[in-house]
Amino acid sequence: MGWAACASFFLLAAACSQSEVDAAGAEPGAMLTREELATEEAGSSAIQTEPEVPASTLTAGEESDAGAPLRVSEVAPPPCESPLEGAGMQAAAGSKTTAAPAHSTGTPVARATGEAEPAGLVRQEDGELAAAKELALRPEGFEAWLAGRPQVLTGARRDLALGLAAGVRGDKQKALALLSVVDGASGVRIAESTALRRLTEGPGALAVSASAADGEPALVLGAVLGSLVRRAQESARAGKAGEAASLWTEALEMQLRAPWSLTLGEVDQWSRSLAEVQRRRRWSPEGGWAAREIQVVAGDSLIGVRKRALELDPNLLVCTGQIARANGLKGERIHPGQKLKIPLDRAKLVVDLDAHLVLYYLGEELVGLWPCGVGAERSPTKAGRYTVGEKTREPMWFRPGAAPVPYGDPANPLGTRWIEWVDERGRSSGFGFHGTNEPESIGGAGSQGCIRMRDADVEELFEIAPKGALVEVRA
Repeated sequence: MGWAACASFFLLAAACSQSEVDAAGAEPGAMLTREELATEEAGSSAIQTEPEVPASTLTAGEESDAGAPLRVSEVAPPPCESPLEGAGMQAAAGSKTTAAPAHSTGTPVARATGEAEPAGLVRQEDGELAAAKELALRPEGFEAWLAGRPQVLTGARRDLALGLAAGVRGDKQKALALLSVVDGASGVRIAESTALRRLTEGPGALAVSASAADGEPALVLGAVLGSLVRRAQESARAGKAGEAASLWTEALEMQLRAPWSLTLGEVDQWSRSLAEVQRRRRWSPEGGWAAREIQVVAGDSLIGVRKRALELDPNLLVCTGQIARANGLKGERIHPGQKLKIPLDRAKLVVDLDAHLVLYYLGEELVGLWPCGVGAERSPTKAGRYTVGEKTREPMWFRPGAAPVPYGDPANPLGTRWIEWVDERGRSSGFGFHGTNEPESIGGAGSQGCIRMRDADVEELFEIAPKGALVEVRA
C-alpha cells in the first residue's frame, strides 16, 4: 500500500501567540473501512497496513514556552488502528477473550479474569510451571491449590513445593520439617534444596536478582518472587513506602521475565498493589523522593510554577499533571505561600510487547503499570526508542480519502485520549498510546501498531506523562 504525505500547522489562540506547533511529516498507509477490508481480503492476500502519522496537534494540559496553556486542536490524530473485528483477536459474543499474541513466548499475557482461557491464548503450562506461578502469587492458598490437583506434583517434588510455600509464608517449622525430607532426595536439585534451606532463615534470605533468576528452576523462581512480594507487602504495612516501592519494582521486573502468564485480573491486582504503595510514596509530598521546592506567589498557576522550575533547572522533565499528583492536589487550585515539590527524577515509559504491559518509571522506580493491546502479526508494534509527543483529548479519527470520524462516534476506535510517539529523528512515528472502543482487545494483539489501553488507564497516563519522556518499546 502506498505512503501518503501530509503536513499540518495550527496557530495558538491569542493567549499562546508566542508558541507554534511544528508540522508533522506523515508517511502512513491509508486506513480502510470494514467493508473495504473485507472486499480486499476476499480478492487478494492479506493487506499490509502501516500506522498513520497523526496530523500536528496541540498538547492538552501542557504549556507553551511563554508559560500559557495550549488549547486542544480541533484536529485530532488519525490512528494506527483498524476498527476491523478479528484483526488479531477473538470477538465472541458476550465474551471478553483475546487471541494469542503475535510473539507469545510464555511470558505474562493478560486476559480477563475468571474466564475460560481460550485455545491459543498462551502456551500450555506444565504442572510445575503452574505450581511455580501459584507459589509466586498465592502462597497462602498453595496447599489447598495443590490438594485439589494431586497429579500436578508427586513424591519429593510435592514435598519440595510445600516446603517452599511454607518458607515463603514464614512457617519455618514446617519448612524445616520438609527440608529434612527432600534434602538429598532423588529428583530434587541441589539448588532447590538450598533455596528451601535459605527460606528457613527468613524470606529475605532468598534474594536473587531479576537477571540471575533466569537460570533458576521454576519452583525456586516462584519462591523467590513470592518472597519478594511478601517482603513488599510487609514493608507497606509497616509504613515503609520507599522500601516497599523498591521491592515492588524488583518483583514486577522479575515477573516480566517469568515463564508463566498472567490473567488480566492478576495484572490488575499487581497494578492496584503498586498504586497503593505509590499513593504514599511518589504521589505524596511526604513520600521522601528527590524534589525541588517552589513557593506559590500571588496570581500563580501550575503552569507558572512549572515554568519557574524549568528556569531554575532546564533539565527538568515534568508536566503540570505530574506536579499536581505528586503534591496530592485534587485539581489545579493552589494558593500563595503554598510550597510545591517538583519531581527531579525523569519519567520513562516502557512498553513490554510480550507481556502486554505499559510501565511508568520515575528514575529507576516503577510507579505505575497497565495492561495493553499491541500490534497484530501483520502490523506489529515496532520495537525501539521514542519520546512522548503531542497529547490530545477526545481525538477525532482521520483516514485518507474519508471524512474524519468525530470523537464519540461508535466508528471511532481511539477512545478518550491520544499520546503521540516521536521517533529519534524528531518526527511523528505514527505510533502512540490511545484508548479503545474495544476494551475486550486489551491483552491481545489486534491493533495496526499502536498501543491500546483502557480509557481510564490512558487518561491516567495522559496526565502524568510529560512531553519529551522516553518511550522504550521492548520486543
